[in-house]
Amino acid sequence: MNNKVLITGASGFVGKHLMKYLSGQAMKVIALPDSIDIRNKDNITKFCSNYSFDFIIHLAAQSFVPNSISNPRETYDINFTGTLNLLEALKCSSFKGVFLFVGSSDVYGAVSEEQLPVKEYAPIIPRSPYAVSKAAAEMLCRQWSVSEDKMRILMARPFNHIGQMQDERFVISGFCKQVAMIKCGLQKPCVVVGNLDVTRDFTDVRDVVRAYLMLLGGGMNGTTYNVCSGQEIHLQSVLPELRQIANIDFSVEVSLDLYRDAEQVRAFGSFDKIKKDVGWAPKILFNQSLVDVYNYWLDFIKKG
Repeated sequence: MNNKVLITGASGFVGKHLMKYLSGQAMKVIALPDSIDIRNKDNITKFCSNYSFDFIIHLAAQSFVPNSISNPRETYDINFTGTLNLLEALKCSSFKGVFLFVGSSDVYGAVSEEQLPVKEYAPIIPRSPYAVSKAAAEMLCRQWSVSEDKMRILMARPFNHIGQMQDERFVISGFCKQVAMIKCGLQKPCVVVGNLDVTRDFTDVRDVVRAYLMLLGGGMNGTTYNVCSGQEIHLQSVLPELRQIANIDFSVEVSLDLYRDAEQVRAFGSFDKIKKDVGWAPKILFNQSLVDVYNYWLDFIKKG
């Protein structure tokens, strides 16, 4: 019989790619319905009591940092309390499988250049309500990995994702959409940007979901894993690449409204641990991801 996997947050950016990827695997995939709010303990408990699962991938979260700053309580309720509700519901249903909590590299906070690339033993110094909520939920999962011996609990810290269907509020998707709009004659030839003098570690979402599945199979209980490319991409270099991909020219307008306070200047991680334990490494190069995201927006805009 095929293993059964529950996906929370299945309708989100990563969730959609994960559902697509798992459809090609020997698994029965169950998506937590959007109508079930993980902040409602009774509803999530009732849902879990009606099904049995072998694996859980917990993606459901409020993941946009500016929203966490404007509404921290909602972020804590979803990201921390929602995780606790889910764990308690699984315990009530006698779950004995593998639980993967998807956290965030944002928990590292400010990282000095001497600490790059970031490894999992780096200090946790969260700098936003979103990062605090993810750090707290990860510590909760670590505690459960010790106290609840019937479950195998793993924690992932993904760095920046990129891919088709990503919300335009995220930097690469936003750049690609603006360039596609210019290409279609729907925006003046000017891309509005925030701070370009930073570096980030971008991993294609298709590599990310492959990492999650591999962690379910071989990740060690109570262990946290970076999911990253190990490559440092300077945002300043992305727009020249997009000029070539789209074969158009455009100017760049810097908007201070898009700057973040005390923004990390350089960031990239190490995937040595996940490679050692389960054999995962990224396969898709950044330039290919950029082409795919641009083409997604171009097709989306042309279809209206």
